Amino acid sequence: MKNQNNSEGEISQLRQQAEMQVQPAVYKSQLSEAETQKLHHELQVHQIELEMQNEQLQESISATATDITERKKAEQELKDSEEKYRFMFANNPQPMWIFDVETLAFLEVNQAAVIHYGYSADEFLTMTLKDIRPVEDIPKLLKSVESTNPEYNEPGEFRHIKKNGEVIDVQITRHDVTFNGRRARHVLINDVTERNRAEEAQRQSQLFLNSIIENSPNMLWISDENGTMIRMNQACREQLHIKDEEVVGIYNILNDNLIKEQGLLPLVKDVFEKGATVRFEISYDTADVKSVNLEKTTKLFLDVNISPIFDLHGKVINAIIQEIDITERKMAEVALLKSKQQYDDLVSKIPVGVYILHTRPDSAFALDYASPRMAEMLCLSAESLLADNQTVFKAIHPDDMVGFRTLSQDGINQHRPFNWKGRIVADGNIKWMHFRSTPEPMGNGDILWHGLIVDITERVNAEQEISLKNKELSDLVAEKDKFFSLLAHDLRSPFNSILGFTQMLDEDLPTMEFDQIKHIASVLRNSAFSAYSLLENLLEWSRMKRGMTSYNPETFKLRSKIEESLQSVMELATKKWIEVSMNVPEDLQVLADQNMLGSIIRNLTTNAIKFTPKYGTVLFSAQVNDDQNIEISIKDSGIGMNQNILNKLFSNDELTNRKGTDGESSSGLGLIICKDFVEKHGGRIWAESEEGKGSTFYFTLPQYMKV
Repeated sequence: MKNQNNSEGEISQLRQQAEMQVQPAVYKSQLSEAETQKLHHELQVHQIELEMQNEQLQESISATATDITERKKAEQELKDSEEKYRFMFANNPQPMWIFDVETLAFLEVNQAAVIHYGYSADEFLTMTLKDIRPVEDIPKLLKSVESTNPEYNEPGEFRHIKKNGEVIDVQITRHDVTFNGRRARHVLINDVTERNRAEEAQRQSQLFLNSIIENSPNMLWISDENGTMIRMNQACREQLHIKDEEVVGIYNILNDNLIKEQGLLPLVKDVFEKGATVRFEISYDTADVKSVNLEKTTKLFLDVNISPIFDLHGKVINAIIQEIDITERKMAEVALLKSKQQYDDLVSKIPVGVYILHTRPDSAFALDYASPRMAEMLCLSAESLLADNQTVFKAIHPDDMVGFRTLSQDGINQHRPFNWKGRIVADGNIKWMHFRSTPEPMGNGDILWHGLIVDITERVNAEQEISLKNKELSDLVAEKDKFFSLLAHDLRSPFNSILGFTQMLDEDLPTMEFDQIKHIASVLRNSAFSAYSLLENLLEWSRMKRGMTSYNPETFKLRSKIEESLQSVMELATKKWIEVSMNVPEDLQVLADQNMLGSIIRNLTTNAIKFTPKYGTVLFSAQVNDDQNIEISIKDSGIGMNQNILNKLFSNDELTNRKGTDGESSSGLGLIICKDFVEKHGGRIWAESEEGKGSTFYFTLPQYMKV
């Protein structure tokens, strides 16, 4: 029993010694690093343990040949340990094998190696290490085998070939073992192909990024999370005339006094505090930067763009600053501004607007220039014209928009001068404008249109006034010719009567009886009166058309004026025994021109008497209507009119010259005069009639002056 305890103690002591010979190593595998170390450690411990137990067993057997119990127990423990080692070897998820150090032949491989390399276990056992190495790597293989430390070796990287021909990168950990009495080597393989590829891609990406930064024509530099410069490119060194030792690790953009003085510090802070990307322009004189001491200085304008760089948690860890030297552009802008001011001074002194329109082949366009005078003519600001290319279109009168757009597009498409006259709406007022421009083709297909805009409102109004006057004159001449044609016929009739009866008197007077002479005298008088009335109306119409009729409205009693105006026509009513009556209040007043109102009453009354048979009636009425105007009516019991005659009563195109009930002539001119006089007062005139039942003529006049 004592010997058994001693054996167990010796075995335990042997395991401890084996563990002391195994040095920990770091392996990368498909398991975690800790799991891989643990598995490999166990394999090494068991391997060394087996070897030491075997040696101890041999010694124990030689020393105590008679102790059969101890020997069997040791053999059983050795067997258990071997089975445990084989289980861990066979089921390790990492490829493993054991090879003969002298022949390089595979002695044992695990299932992970079979799966990973594509060879079966039997195929492996017919191969050597040379069979899975590229030919050019075999010398390196042989050297590695010769230089391997029996106890521990740092992991090394090699290239292996799979059965399908794929070359992979592997990291190998190996140590010497005894396998079936032969000097062998146990190898654990970690495929690092993907890792190496990723590292190479990252290296190439870094080289590419470095190349971009260093070779960029723009100034680029990088700051840390606090704004301090940690790197800059060659463009910074050359264009700012600075050295790395002067600024790297020293200059801090958040402490730049020039940025503070120009009010740009809040923008820069937003990059580091809020992760914002900012851009600004700055006038920069390196001699004035207080935080650095520079051997050389320079002064320039910079276009600065600052972008943050974030870590995986969204924290700003760096900022990349790009600076572009825009000094030449700024100087050109200053010169251009000065030139523009001179140009503006020049064009502001001429009474027309000046503009430059820039069009492109894709139909896009913009105003490059608009003179102050043009903006003034459109009641807009020059800034609004330049900011929105639709501003001019918005000013075009809606009724003229189609023509303006069509002409514009035709000019752009055909590269021909633009010439348009039309209306615009400026500050609510309609103006007439004349746009003219000529194209200047550019080399890239763009076109510059140099144009003028002229306010032709007064000229157009004058032309329209002349045109209107010409039309009025033309209409007046045509109307006059028509009237004269119609009136010549009406005048001929009474004069024919006068000439015929006077000839009869001249030739037959001595033989005529008194009644015959009296009849002829009556006819002559009626014909003369008819001709006189016609001529009087004609003269009145002529004065009216020539604007020679004065209009002097005044307030007076209507009934008195009617009575006064009827005196000249009552003889006609008496001869036909026609009763003329009035239903007009004594105190009703009207605002009118007395001469015009008298002409209206006489003409309408004369017409009523003409077309009323003997023993008829004519009634004057007047009242205040709903519009607070005076409505006057003359109603007769005459022959009336059909609808066709009613439609032509007040028309200049056709005079209603029909005969009265006693053959009285009528030209219709009196009604036209009545219409013009009534409308002169702001009133209206109309008639109601039915054939055979008489007619009623209405007209309205103001009761008082309306404001």
